[in-house]
Amino acid sequence: MKTLFRLFGLIGFILANPILCCFSQMQTIYIGQPFGGGIVFYIDETGQQGLIAATSDQSTGAEWGCNGITTGAIGTAIGTGQANTTAIINGCSDAGIAARLCRNYSGGGYSDWFLPSQDELNQMYFNRNIIGEFGSGYYWSSTEDCPDGARAQYFPMQAQYFPGGAREGFGRNNPYHVRAIRAFCLLLVNPDPGTNIPSYTQITWNWNPVFGATGYKGNTTNDSTSAIDLGTATSLIETGLTCNTEYIRYLWAYNSCGSSTPTTLTQTTLSSLFSIGDYYGGGIIFYIDETCQQGLIAATSDQSTGAEWGCYGTSTGATGTVIGTGQANTTAIINGCSDAGIAARLCHDQELNGYNDWFLPSQDELNQMYFNRNIIHGFDSGNYWSSSEYDAYNAFGQDFTSGGLVAIGKDGTAHVRAVRSFSCIIPVAPVAGINIPAVTQITWNWNPVSGATGYLWNNTDDYTSAMDMGADTFTTETGLTCNTVYTRFVWAYNDCGYSATTTLNQTTLISLFYIGENYGGGIIFYIDETCQHGLIAANSDQSTQAQWGCDGTLIGTTGTSIGTGQANTTAIITLCGTIDIAAQICDALILNGHSDWFLPSRDELNEMYLQRNVIGNFSYGGYWSSSEYDAGNAWLQPNAAGNEDTYSKSGADYVRAVRTF
Repeated sequence: MKTLFRLFGLIGFILANPILCCFSQMQTIYIGQPFGGGIVFYIDETGQQGLIAATSDQSTGAEWGCNGITTGAIGTAIGTGQANTTAIINGCSDAGIAARLCRNYSGGGYSDWFLPSQDELNQMYFNRNIIGEFGSGYYWSSTEDCPDGARAQYFPMQAQYFPGGAREGFGRNNPYHVRAIRAFCLLLVNPDPGTNIPSYTQITWNWNPVFGATGYKGNTTNDSTSAIDLGTATSLIETGLTCNTEYIRYLWAYNSCGSSTPTTLTQTTLSSLFSIGDYYGGGIIFYIDETCQQGLIAATSDQSTGAEWGCYGTSTGATGTVIGTGQANTTAIINGCSDAGIAARLCHDQELNGYNDWFLPSQDELNQMYFNRNIIHGFDSGNYWSSSEYDAYNAFGQDFTSGGLVAIGKDGTAHVRAVRSFSCIIPVAPVAGINIPAVTQITWNWNPVSGATGYLWNNTDDYTSAMDMGADTFTTETGLTCNTVYTRFVWAYNDCGYSATTTLNQTTLISLFYIGENYGGGIIFYIDETCQHGLIAANSDQSTQAQWGCDGTLIGTTGTSIGTGQANTTAIITLCGTIDIAAQICDALILNGHSDWFLPSRDELNEMYLQRNVIGNFSYGGYWSSSEYDAGNAWLQPNAAGNEDTYSKSGADYVRAVRTF
């Protein structure tokens, strides 16, 4: 594994906004709970730290002690009792005093009890009935008042008795009650792993935020003491990894109480698209580096069975031996040596299977060929030249019979096999850009990726069914619902493959309108999924005794859904000559400057019923819809019961007009 995430050397941090979570992520503590050897009587604002009181007094009459001595125990606030107690004991040798009784107490198996400060004692007083077992009288605090005095507080037997709770300075030789307390601090739970995102040479590690955590630590080993502080980040990018390799990392949440138990994060980097022995790029792949995207290809046959290295007596500077130096060696040999027909020139001048960038392998490149000679095939026994020069008179070769590395005189002959390098770098995942939301659409944006030839976009995490965006780095998605969170996915690609997934999140804008708003001459009671259109109800009834009309005549206004009320109303007025019927009353209405009112359809009327308390001024009677049931009946909805029903067209019922916006 790379050094500490490389760790955290070549990392980039992706900071996530801390998210407060429920108390289920930590132990729940409450006032009055038996805990830590006593009773919890104080919890601070973090919900993780507080104070515990012993269940009974340590004395009913002990002196504060140290009369005439300034001990420095002057802390009054919550959190100072422990230091006060230590100061008293260090500055006073009196036996049996209040502070020493508390320090020597070991109730519940704990030995870190102390005498409460003035404010800590006051918290005990407020919760005395919850803690219980208090006597009636004064209790010592650990707060020094003067060289001869200290602070005490009166605890009455009954809560309503006064002057109970008074905090005063008293002579230190007074025999008062003593009740020890101790502090507690809850450790955090360990973080839950998130969804890690692997690529070929990097992993984005993710974990969920922990309530109460002030930060996180990470390590490559299960050792929090040597872990790296990650601050408040809940995501980390680790680079420089090896493909197709499992990595294990350890993570802790921490706060002032300490560190949680470790969370183990496990992820495997992606496998290579290539394999040793694949025919690719004009030859046979015989080496793939740790990125799994670059390597070396060997020609399928020898370029010579007996060529000189050349330049005998001349130092060409082709001294590179490691993988990756063969190309430079070959160039150096050709530039420094005019000999024809030598090994380096045979490789350099080779045009094979459409490629002309062949070269003589370096020493280590030749050794990789030897290891994979049975996969490459076509090798003879005997020596093969490398491009690595030993000195002015010799160069390195390798015996493909024994595998031994040999130095051969440059004027000797050996076999020659050309190689070439390949590089197929799969693009990294795009970085999300700034998405632009509207009420019913979002323009999704992502940043361009070096080496990418295009991008894929999808509403599911599946690049195989994704839409090819070409070179575009944005797309506008329409027809969305307002005030709704949408998640989309994007990938970069090139001829080598697809990147890891980038997740895009955005929320559409909230409507400009709201249910119950006074608008357009009435009250908005319905808004459609665009958040820009809907229905408005008149704010009072248009009639209390109107007929639907045309009893016995089939009008054909069968539309019941939202959006059909206007057409229904028009059809009724056109085909029914009866005056003062429900549809006609609505159609003729001019209210608050608007004249496009109509009788609602069955479903529009039902929406009115659902929002009847928002609209207001409804009767308990039935209200007509514009939806016909048959020749003698139409749909009606009683405002009292709410159940939709049919009723005779000749019946007299309520009418409430609506209009669209």
